[in-house]
Amino acid sequence: MAFSPEFLPAYTSTNENWRWARNITMGAKRVLTVAGSGDQALTYALSGATHIDTYDITRCAQIIQDIKTTAIQILSLTEYKNLIQEIHYFGFPFELPVMEPIMPYLPPQSVAEINKNKDKIRFFNGAPINARPENQFTNAEYMQLKSIIKSPFKFYLGSIDTLHTQLTEKYDLIDTSNIFDYGAVNITKTLASLLPHIRIGGRLIYLPQNKNQNYDKYIELKSGERLELTATERLPHTAKMIIFQRTR
Repeated sequence: MAFSPEFLPAYTSTNENWRWARNITMGAKRVLTVAGSGDQALTYALSGATHIDTYDITRCAQIIQDIKTTAIQILSLTEYKNLIQEIHYFGFPFELPVMEPIMPYLPPQSVAEINKNKDKIRFFNGAPINARPENQFTNAEYMQLKSIIKSPFKFYLGSIDTLHTQLTEKYDLIDTSNIFDYGAVNITKTLASLLPHIRIGGRLIYLPQNKNQNYDKYIELKSGERLELTATERLPHTAKMIIFQRTR
């Protein structure tokens, strides 16, 4: 089955080692992150971010994120895991009994999108939640999420190379996950477009999962803003994070 970018199937569970990553990004209060499976925004909330905006090329990412922020407020951790597991495997997730408690409380925008395009919305990308038990929330983490997640995260739809046309905020951190691995955009030009939306001292991170990286070590705009490659963090054999920082 072919999918348009607007309805590419979403992930139900992150494939990133999020605890390692959040230890590195700890302290960021204002965050812009790829929506992905919805786990990115949730884990930033766990690590202390107080303003979190999200973006993705697919509407399915917004909807899985909204399902999670809604489910956390309603379900136990066991019920939550079962929900995420079932919607990963089932071709028509909104017909599942596990979705019945969630549907009345989803944000209106997601409900409208589901009613309009439910035959296009799927969540089977990547591995199911039980494939990576190390990435699942503990009871304590889930209870913390219950106490802090009270509304959906703001979401921007579109490709990362045009994301800047929608942004009005400045952030302590922009998380691009492994988007640049897919080679669809020029990394340097995209970083330059996002630079004005990073506060001075703020960072942008890229977590590549392949070796096809092509970017400049620093970017300087005519207006004087500068973004510099400052570090590459590695978790042996499993993860890598490239860190840029706005220095002026």
